[in-house]
Amino acid sequence: MQAIKLLYFIDKLHLIDFGRFVTNDTYIKLPYGPVPTKILDIINSETNLFDDEEEYLFKYLDIAKNIYRTITCKKKPDLSELSKSEIAIIDRVIQDYGKYSGAQLVDIAHREPAWIKAGQHDALSIEDMIEGLPDERKNELMANIEEDKETKIILHDNFTKSA
Repeated sequence: MQAIKLLYFIDKLHLIDFGRFVTNDTYIKLPYGPVPTKILDIINSETNLFDDEEEYLFKYLDIAKNIYRTITCKKKPDLSELSKSEIAIIDRVIQDYGKYSGAQLVDIAHREPAWIKAGQHDALSIEDMIEGLPDERKNELMANIEEDKETKIILHDNFTKSA
């Protein structure tokens, strides 16, 4: 629970400060707060990873098969996989939120406008995640996100045509 909530705050703050998520996941509204869908599927062993992805994951983490899905680090993380901005935000979130229990983080997440406004099991709106920012910054972030989507579509279309 704690890891899932910390990931939400990491993604939200990185979105606000740098215009993109760290995880590239989609958050949905569940009773205990925002949840990254792909990551939850991985934790619950409900998705198939490629062999190299699974090997990499379990090289660093142990995910208990108990009801709580307790996650334990097996070794020090390889930070070379992260950008400087991602490391800075992770450090900030751990400093600001790492002291809270899973239950306390649920209470904090339940005050998030994006979670409040979403329908049960619906995706959280990026616009709601950046609520409270000045209009100029919101417009800039949304334009960057839209441009990134268009770039991905173009790249996908060009890749599928050449394949």
